Amino acid sequence: MTALSSPNAFTRTDFSPASSFSALPRSNLNLTARSGRHGCRFASLSRRAESSQSPIQLLDHSLGSSESSQTTRESHSETSEAPQSTRSDPLLDALAANADADVASFHFPAHRRGLGAPPRALSAFGADVFRHDLPELPDLDNLFAPESVIAEAQERAARVFGASETRFLVNGSTVGVQAAIVACCRPGDVLILPRNAHQCAFSGMVLSGAVPHYILPVTDHSWGITHGVTLDSVTEAIRHVAAAGARIGAVLVVSPTYYGVCSDIRGIARACHEAGAALIVDEAHGAHFKFHSALPETALEAGADIVVQSTHKVLGSMTQSAMLHIGLGNAEHGNAEQGDAEDGAAKHGDAKSVHGNAGAASPASVPATSLPAPAAAPSPRVSPRDIARALQLLQSSSPSYLLLASLDATVGHISLPSFCSSLARALRLASRLRSSLQSLGLRVLSPGAETDVSSPSHGSGSFAGFDPLRVAVSVREMGMTGYDVDDVLLREHSVVGELPSLHGIMFAVSTGTTDRDVDRVVAAFAAIVRERGVGERVGEGMGRRRMTSWVLDICRCQVH
Repeated sequence: MTALSSPNAFTRTDFSPASSFSALPRSNLNLTARSGRHGCRFASLSRRAESSQSPIQLLDHSLGSSESSQTTRESHSETSEAPQSTRSDPLLDALAANADADVASFHFPAHRRGLGAPPRALSAFGADVFRHDLPELPDLDNLFAPESVIAEAQERAARVFGASETRFLVNGSTVGVQAAIVACCRPGDVLILPRNAHQCAFSGMVLSGAVPHYILPVTDHSWGITHGVTLDSVTEAIRHVAAAGARIGAVLVVSPTYYGVCSDIRGIARACHEAGAALIVDEAHGAHFKFHSALPETALEAGADIVVQSTHKVLGSMTQSAMLHIGLGNAEHGNAEQGDAEDGAAKHGDAKSVHGNAGAASPASVPATSLPAPAAAPSPRVSPRDIARALQLLQSSSPSYLLLASLDATVGHISLPSFCSSLARALRLASRLRSSLQSLGLRVLSPGAETDVSSPSHGSGSFAGFDPLRVAVSVREMGMTGYDVDDVLLREHSVVGELPSLHGIMFAVSTGTTDRDVDRVVAAFAAIVRERGVGERVGEGMGRRRMTSWVLDICRCQVH
């Protein structure tokens, strides 16, 4: 592979799915033919496709335009009116009804609603799990060509989150980011992204044939971690790629980071749109921002074109379930006046409004008909059809209805005013945890905390927003590493953190966190402080200079 001359350099390579297809033997590639009720039907893929074609174009070539129209549901504005449902959770309700049906099952999966399940699994998980583990039965719709209950569930989610269109994901945010890149980038297009992006962004470039142009994220030497990217660094990258005459397929930004630090998405969106580039935001850790005024602005509100969220991480759906949102075509955000207007929008309690009339919301589940109508059109920089095709290409053709139904139930739950109260309680617990740890003499990451931020290009604006539900505590002053503390917390105090690092450990507070949980964390750290003390030491002899060099080496690593 060609070496890059600088960490920001980009180069065209011969490695792309299209070029790989053309190098295969003369016989056609036969993608699995699945002609039953489940999933996608693929014809043979001709090797005559041009090497410049994207994976989406190759898939279209293999299926033909007639079948393409059957397997992909176009955007709302291009088809019939969005179906309206009076059911609270349309997909979950349909799944429950089918689970209770008295039928002779001669379909997959083989456990036949639990009758053939392994006894130990049945005992551990319960019979209800297996009864609801159903395939794409006629009443349960099809994830890749939704027309009934899945369509209703996704359309309700779009209204709740403020998207033009929402897609449920069963392969996590990983597949959402990959699909966004594949849908936006052709082979040879440049993808602008930070060095600390999730690994799925790099596999997305392999799948799409996109070429990276890296942005160095802001480095916090005091904590030994990286934050987000600045508006200036994104603008500089766009200018550099344009000067080289290359086409920008998309710009990818991670916001918030694992530690809850947000970039200036509103400003970055404006810069991307002025350059004609789509903005993809990996908002895996920020799906809850919409639902309380104390939380940062959402990427959709700030004008992002595609937003991917890990619903399971912060909103309570089952692990591996996530959502991809397409931004609004009639909402070119990025001006302060519109942002101020949104900040003053109607709220129920402290929640950001997700209903047409927040003050009229009742404790009962809010039906889809009471939610604002979806946008007439998606972002002009995104093709919903290409997103759907990319997901069809990348996701399992046997999606778990347990995951899908958990997404639907989660949307119903977060639509209630009571969810705002749950978030408010979680925020109070996080605040108590933060202040209690600080009272022990420990440093806790927050916008006003001591940091040592710098970046090779513009270190300002490292905290454009911050999620207070992420509580990161520094342990280097106790002469320990975060990994050491993580081990002690688990073995001696039965406390499990989310993310240990060299200099600290992070705790993710959620609506499921209890007062007792917080008490146990505080008591555990009090015991460690009594034993170790708090001073100016650093863990395991790795000093500030060495740690800083180590972080920057990772961020600046070059491909050889």
